[in-house]
Amino acid sequence: MSKSNLPSVRLNVYSEWFNVLMSVLEFNNTHISDDDISEEASQLMEKLFRYTRAVQDSKGEDCTDIRFYPNEASNVIFQLLVYASSNVKIDNRFYSELIQKRLASGADQQSKDESHE
Repeated sequence: MSKSNLPSVRLNVYSEWFNVLMSVLEFNNTHISDDDISEEASQLMEKLFRYTRAVQDSKGEDCTDIRFYPNEASNVIFQLLVYASSNVKIDNRFYSELIQKRLASGADQQSKDESHE
């Protein structure tokens, strides 16, 4: 595969973080009742096992070189949010805070205009 064909999103993480990511995907695959989410987690795991490269950093530490296309990176973020939503106490004030900040900056009108394009 030439460099021009490589996925544009690159994530280099230590092997421990790769294990965390795979554990989250495995959890979602086996414990989330939504078939679409579960299947996506399974597919992402398969892709990560197939395409992730095991490398070492300059200090000889085990790392992984993970490449994603933007839609795959989006799917991984979504999977992390699904996992977090069942394992983290959610504070619902953040969306309200976002709206207040957007209103204060005048960005709300721009967002409305963009959503109707």
